[in-house]
Amino acid sequence: MSDNRVRILALVGSLRRDSVNRKLALLAQQGAAEQAEIEIFEDLKGIPPFDEDDEAQAPEAVKALWARIEAADAVLVVTPEYNSSVPGQLKNVIDWASRPFATNPLRGKNVAVVGASPGGGGARSSIADAQRILTRAGATVIEETFSVARAYQQLDEAGELSNPEIKDGVVSVVTALARRTRQGT
Repeated sequence: MSDNRVRILALVGSLRRDSVNRKLALLAQQGAAEQAEIEIFEDLKGIPPFDEDDEAQAPEAVKALWARIEAADAVLVVTPEYNSSVPGQLKNVIDWASRPFATNPLRGKNVAVVGASPGGGGARSSIADAQRILTRAGATVIEETFSVARAYQQLDEAGELSNPEIKDGVVSVVTALARRTRQGT
């Protein structure tokens, strides 16, 4: 951990450039800058579909993903909710990151999950699914989470998530993730 800040890799499950989940990740990045250096993984779309036939000779994009997760002290997953679960591309990235199973880069890594959705559930189903999948992959998923319901209604006139309660909520999760990572638990 450089300069006492925890290095966190954020995996944003939406591929949309202007997604509310990307905005949530940016809010976490800005709001928790004193305690964490959050890098947003920008190539979710470039990760090919998981195929066990390709596992032994993983594509370069997957090797880069593994290296980025390995270099991070912790991971923040930011998920929208599609059909009451995680988006396919995010699940695909987790599938690749869980390989090889016994020594994958998620194994033992502290992970937090937050999310936003336009519905009233606030991505709670996808958050729960992501937590379950990440736990199965060997990650140490922290209990603290945060969800934003009716996400599009939370945007201000400039199209940003400026509600201080949203900032406080996501920063609280990053703070908990950073604290646990510093403590080594």
